Amino acid sequence: MPGLTQILIKFGPFISPAIFCLVPVCAVFLGIAYAWSKKILTTMSVKNEMDYKQTSFNWINFFYTVFLAIVSLFPLLGMLGTVLSLLALDISTENTDALKQNFFIALDTTAWGLVFSIIFKAVHSFVQTKIETAITKIDELIRLSYK
Repeated sequence: MPGLTQILIKFGPFISPAIFCLVPVCAVFLGIAYAWSKKILTTMSVKNEMDYKQTSFNWINFFYTVFLAIVSLFPLLGMLGTVLSLLALDISTENTDALKQNFFIALDTTAWGLVFSIIFKAVHSFVQTKIETAITKIDELIRLSYK
């Protein structure tokens, strides 16, 4: 197990960049799900083709689900960065610069994970109704088409 811990410790400094890489991905997935939902709510009717309904349902559901999964990853990545940085601490040495650096990485990853999670949760609260309404509407139209 100590070998695995040493391998994991090396990933600590890369957690904050990973969080920042996920931010645009999360924003794009939410944007696509929202835009497609908005289009569905304004143009969809029972007369539309069945494949379009099914495709729209699948894609909106996919983008929205991935967005929700990514949002839940932000605080987890923050905690992972904290744990890995604290594991890398060597308090037996007198090297205070290394201690400061590890504490900075630990707090940095936690802070960024929480900040982006809060931001996307807030944005999510504004668009959730429209996206879920579109998913429900498509589901109802698909069900009506099969009757």
